[in-house]
Amino acid sequence: MQSEDGPDRLWADLHKVILEGEPVQEVRIPESRMFVWPGVHVECGENIRVLAPDTLRVFLITDKPCIPIARHVAMSLQQNRFDVSGGVAPATKGPAKAATLSQLQAKLDAVGKNGVTVVAVGGTAVMHLGMRLTGSRPLFLVPSTMRSQLDVSVGGACCPAFAGRWRPPKAVFSDPTLLRELPLREYVAGLAEAVKCAIVQDSDFFDFLDTHSRQIRDRDQNTLEELVFRGATVKSAAISTATPGPGARATLRYGHWVGGSLERFAGSAILHGEALAVGMEAEAALAQRLGWANGELIQKQNRLLKAMGLPTRIKGLPAEKLALPLLANGTPKPDLPDSVGHTRGPAEATSPLIKAAIAAVTK
Repeated sequence: MQSEDGPDRLWADLHKVILEGEPVQEVRIPESRMFVWPGVHVECGENIRVLAPDTLRVFLITDKPCIPIARHVAMSLQQNRFDVSGGVAPATKGPAKAATLSQLQAKLDAVGKNGVTVVAVGGTAVMHLGMRLTGSRPLFLVPSTMRSQLDVSVGGACCPAFAGRWRPPKAVFSDPTLLRELPLREYVAGLAEAVKCAIVQDSDFFDFLDTHSRQIRDRDQNTLEELVFRGATVKSAAISTATPGPGARATLRYGHWVGGSLERFAGSAILHGEALAVGMEAEAALAQRLGWANGELIQKQNRLLKAMGLPTRIKGLPAEKLALPLLANGTPKPDLPDSVGHTRGPAEATSPLIKAAIAAVTK
């Protein structure tokens, strides 16, 4: 089918399957696409039937918290006459343990390669697990958290320009209805990814977040669909460039520089998005100390983070210790925003400036 009609015909056929008179948001990712649509996760079977027509068997990867979602996905696959098997990983905040990887890889290899497609259903850890295990098989992602819908499923992990390690998925089925049942803290933490994209790349997206902050906190479905679509679009544009500039680099890294140090220091006491939010505040303070950003950027970012329910300070942590890993490899050169929606860099960040910026969010 693909050799006769080409990939464009496949995407057109897919639209016939999922549209049926309903609007669907589509994000073009390098060598892949994301479909943002309420209920799309329960129609995986018919969509995969179109996009991977040679598939006979599907290996489904998930973790324990996402088993109920994975069951709906499996039912759709079985209704479309796929032979479905799979594996369940333990819930984990970070990368899967070696034993988990080995067990799942053995199960997948036993199913074979010819005619086998992999579907990963879950949050960030499961998305990475699917990418790592799939090999040459077609891969489809069903991200179930705000962070995985905005970040990893459209991320640099499969982008050569950002030293990506894995092949991109065939497609991503991003369903905003899955965000309704997330625990509040996890949901709010994921919103940091949207704020990051808006601050460094897209002032119109910033205005959307600012104007709709109440609806976002209330998980209004129409608002969330637009949020995921617009955030993923910004991220996709960043990883699509062969020579990433400051804005593209910052889309993946802003807030992660200081936020990563916070995560390493605080461990399980802090979620990734919470560390990212505080990291953005520290890095915006650094931009101001460099003379790049004025108080307006600081105030707007701080106001939006608070409107989303995200932390902007973590009191009592030692700035000196948090700065150590940032200075371990010489003078850091981060890309930093100079106004909402615009970034410049790289910066020459000296030790005193870095420590002062970190102290601004820890004292």
